[in-house]
Amino acid sequence: MRYYKIKDNLYLVEQTILQEKTDSSAKMTTNHIWIYDRSYSMSCELNQLAKDLTEKAKAIPVGDTISLGWFSGEGDFNFILKGFRVTSDSDYSILAKAIENNKHPISCTCFSEILSDTKNVITDLGIFSDKFSLMFFTDGYPVVSNYPREIKSIFSAIEGIEGSISASCLIGYGNYYNRDLMMDMAESLGGSLIHNSDLHEFNLTLTDFIENSSLFGNKKVVELECPSTLDIVFSFVEGDNKNINMYKQNKEDNTINFVPVEEGNSVIFTLVDKIPKNSEEITLDDKSCFKPTNREPFIKALYAASCILNQKTKTDLALETLSSLGDKRMLDKLNNAFTNGEYGKIEDNLKICMSNPKERFLDGRDTAYLPPEDAFCLIDAVELLSQDEEAFFYPYHNDFKYKRIGVGSKAKGDYPKFEPEDNVKCEFSSLVWNKTKLNLSVRATIKGKIKLKGDPSKMGFGEYFPTHIFRNYSIVKDGFLHTYHIPVTLSKPSYDKLGSEGVIWSNTPWEASRIYVLELGNIPVMNRATANGKTSATELCSKSFRELELQGQLKVLNDVYKDLSGNKDSFVDVFSGLTEEQAAFLQKNGISKNGFSPDVKKSEPVDFYFAKEFSVKVKGFSALPSVASVTKKIADEKKLRPVDELIQLGINLYESSGLTDMSNKVKVAWLSDKLTSLKKELLSVRTDIQRTKFAIILGKKWFDEFESREDNSLEVDGRTYNIIVEEKKVNI
Repeated sequence: MRYYKIKDNLYLVEQTILQEKTDSSAKMTTNHIWIYDRSYSMSCELNQLAKDLTEKAKAIPVGDTISLGWFSGEGDFNFILKGFRVTSDSDYSILAKAIENNKHPISCTCFSEILSDTKNVITDLGIFSDKFSLMFFTDGYPVVSNYPREIKSIFSAIEGIEGSISASCLIGYGNYYNRDLMMDMAESLGGSLIHNSDLHEFNLTLTDFIENSSLFGNKKVVELECPSTLDIVFSFVEGDNKNINMYKQNKEDNTINFVPVEEGNSVIFTLVDKIPKNSEEITLDDKSCFKPTNREPFIKALYAASCILNQKTKTDLALETLSSLGDKRMLDKLNNAFTNGEYGKIEDNLKICMSNPKERFLDGRDTAYLPPEDAFCLIDAVELLSQDEEAFFYPYHNDFKYKRIGVGSKAKGDYPKFEPEDNVKCEFSSLVWNKTKLNLSVRATIKGKIKLKGDPSKMGFGEYFPTHIFRNYSIVKDGFLHTYHIPVTLSKPSYDKLGSEGVIWSNTPWEASRIYVLELGNIPVMNRATANGKTSATELCSKSFRELELQGQLKVLNDVYKDLSGNKDSFVDVFSGLTEEQAAFLQKNGISKNGFSPDVKKSEPVDFYFAKEFSVKVKGFSALPSVASVTKKIADEKKLRPVDELIQLGINLYESSGLTDMSNKVKVAWLSDKLTSLKKELLSVRTDIQRTKFAIILGKKWFDEFESREDNSLEVDGRTYNIIVEEKKVNI
């Protein structure tokens, strides 16, 4: 037995499992079981998923069988094919038709029922072959009437089948699957968990899994020579960079249900906290890391162990394991992964390093290397763009592919189609952080026109009517990057910075009018400095109160600005000076005081998920009062409430400006500059508040001042603050 010391009290141990002699000439048939998600959250993907499943079924070796099942909400599941064997090309049309008839979404999500029914499939097909491979695909997590019962039922179903499954691959798709649950399911099955960000990745994953399923033999019980004190037991196959099989060890007899390879000996690795007896220590130096030696299995195992530790949310141990290997590039990537997508990307990189030595140590090897905690991240990029007065994005550009979020809606009636102006651009200064969610969006005003329906000439209008629409484009949703590619124009300093960080790829010199595409997926959503350094509740409370002060000042100055400038609204009232008939005609065409805004009916929600929400409430400070009510209280010399004093700050700011005897033009100019300055500070304060929210929710931290997560109340500067972190239902 050999072992490698990662650090004091953490060792990687190798155990060889000798292959039993079998008839190598007899190839056993594999029964492939594929299970996919038909919940409504998969609505946009099911058409392409059906095509991929149909096409990939053709790659199953002749003689093997396929059983295809789907699941949705409670009571909604079925195996549409059981033990289907392709013997001729005409058989593929049967398979394709079965998938085609089962590609529309149904309802919510329930895992346990289809997994329980899988046992019946295994029983029925076991008379032909007892070799089974299982692929389970989902983009969500159970949404059921009784969640604890569902979790218990899932693992009860897995217990009933895991001894029969020789190869298993669980695929978590997108950002919203329950990573911890999927990890436990994969471990209980003795298989692997793989993240897929899109269907192209799923296609590749399924291709690899079909090919690698043939490498495994039937499961057998193996006693661990050195049981893992950290519950980390795994194996992998030479040449297979996609599957790391994880095992749940039986604590009573220290055994696992192991999946050996069909040819050659197998190796199991365990992570332990003590040096195993009668074992040989191996070390790694530059020679053994850069040239093939008998220590190669340990190098692969260190990458694999880092991957598994990260999947089990033991990121600190994952970093220490990878640090002992000294791969600087992988350390940097792992150090700044926080979302499912980021975790999936680094885990895929680690698996590639396992099988391809050319991908290792691309930035050098240094076992004393500590990754920088302040890596450039999305929050930094957002702050940079919001302060760049030359930064604009182009929502109608060909490179802007936007996926709608939330419940959809349809117009109630036959309205004209909105036609945007050519090369419409939107300011990044209109970036908005959601008050409670980890959401960031650009609030865009888009100018354009509509072609009026009816007979506009009779009403005194031309064929086209100029108007505008308002749109919110989400960049970050629930802490996850939602929009990966954004076409922009920007200043040279911003171009240089984003280019140096890999966010812009361009071989051409900067030009003010040139549109560049931001590749936001190339940087992490947040960095380790945010996760570790933004956990002061006192600082958060102070920032939250400063946010209220700025809101109060802006409310006053906005009112004064509108009065002095005569600009009561962002746009001129389109109905001003029109007859009732003309106004009614425009309204029938979808025109309102808010631009083109047809009457719509929202679709009924068909599914939902739970997202974290974060709010800071200050006792005695609810909604800001009107400027008029506070002005009257001051004039009447009435006592002001604490929340009234926030408005008084704005009143005092304007009255102390020395503009009393100045012209309206001077006052408007001062107000415009002051409003711009205050808005910039407000956005900066809100961005800093968001850093703390990201640290608590994505970084899974809690506040320095509190001893437990049950503590959430704090007094700062004589004011009482309550910090509330909770899960809220989000309809889709």
